[in-house]
Amino acid sequence: MSADEVSALREDIATLRAIVEERARSASGNAALLKTIGAAVVLQIVMSVYIAGQKTQMLDRLQQDVVAIQQRLDK
Repeated sequence: MSADEVSALREDIATLRAIVEERARSASGNAALLKTIGAAVVLQIVMSVYIAGQKTQMLDRLQQDVVAIQQRLDK
C-alpha cells in the first residue's frame, strides 16, 4: 500500500470518527430531550389526578351540604 493510500485511509477514518462522535452527541441530546418530555408528561398526569381528587372532595362536601339543607327544610 502506498503512502498516499495510507494517508487517504487515515483521512477516511478521521472523518468516520467525527461522524460517529457527532451522532453520539446528537443521540445524547435527544435522550435528554425525551427524558424531559417524559417527566413533563408524568407531572401533568399526576397533577391532573390530584386536581380531579380535589374537585371530587369539593363535590362530596357540596353534596353533604345539600343533604343537610334538605334535612333542615324537611323538618
